[in-house]
Amino acid sequence: MESGIRNETKCSVLAVYRTDGTSFINPDASHVFEMGDVMYLIGDNAAQKLFGDVYGIDKETMPDAGYTAPEWNKISDSEKTE
Repeated sequence: MESGIRNETKCSVLAVYRTDGTSFINPDASHVFEMGDVMYLIGDNAAQKLFGDVYGIDKETMPDAGYTAPEWNKISDSEKTE
């Protein structure tokens, strides 16, 4: 079964982050979402608004609500160059 997110809203899901630290980059259309998953979407303003209208948006995980995003691309001190 497909989520239908792209067909219904024209947004694409780039990644899903779970509270246990598991991440799914570019999940396929059959990905099963769980309560608490944070979705990273791409789409123009109209598509993002439509996503919110169709699926709703959890205001408690919005960036201005104190949610800390995962550090997928964190560079360790040993990897930093001057």
